[in-house]
Amino acid sequence: MTNFIFALFPDDASARAGLEVFESLHLGGDITLFSYAIVRRGADGIPIVLERKTAPIGSRVGALMGGTAGLFGGLAGVGIGAAAGGIIGAVLDIFNLGMSKEFLDSICKELVPGKTAVFAEVSEELTRLADTRIQACGGRVLREARDDFLEDAIRKRIVRLKGEVEARRAGYAVRRTEKMLQALHEAVTRSEGKLQKAAVDAARHIEQYRAESSAKLDMLHQQLQSAAPETRVRIEQRMIDLQTDQKQRLAKLQEALDFAREAMRA
Repeated sequence: MTNFIFALFPDDASARAGLEVFESLHLGGDITLFSYAIVRRGADGIPIVLERKTAPIGSRVGALMGGTAGLFGGLAGVGIGAAAGGIIGAVLDIFNLGMSKEFLDSICKELVPGKTAVFAEVSEELTRLADTRIQACGGRVLREARDDFLEDAIRKRIVRLKGEVEARRAGYAVRRTEKMLQALHEAVTRSEGKLQKAAVDAARHIEQYRAESSAKLDMLHQQLQSAAPETRVRIEQRMIDLQTDQKQRLAKLQEALDFAREAMRA
């Protein structure tokens, strides 16, 4: 299971010790740590990134950090979401990740000035392994499973826009006056433009997710090479789960893209 983790600590030293826990569990094959960042909320309320390892698969953790920072009012340190447009985009991305409002509310409530947190994306079978050791470092873990919210949202938007384009084209076909013709033509053009943009968005997400999945599989392969015999089977299962997840998500996105292309060809 792929989870987003927010581990809260009283200070920087505890957070770094917490990160060492995640890295140790990754090294032992108990979890797979895909990406992470250590973030402190300063006395002025602005989150500061102290350390991160997010490339090449850290867009999700980056969006989580940037979106959270956007809700707080800015992010300093390494420039994630530093520009106003970046903050706005990150706030939108964080909802697109499929995270619940409750999870976001908890992050905003818990990360008060002076506290430090580790943001991470991990694959794990037993959550207690991380929870117990993080608690021993003085931390507390909140987690949210990654779901299909983004893919479902893209598909629903394209289906809706496809219906809108078809309805406006039908209205154009039965126009009554020249004035109505012009208005309907403009409406059709606007709807087709929205559908085109949604199709481009779907295609972009397909490429992004393929790249992300490929990088994660590479990481799992590397982890497998040094894994003890007793942990190899769990890593192999994570690889199977990732490939299954990839197939399902890409199928939804490809279906949505096909819907859009079908409408645009009509």
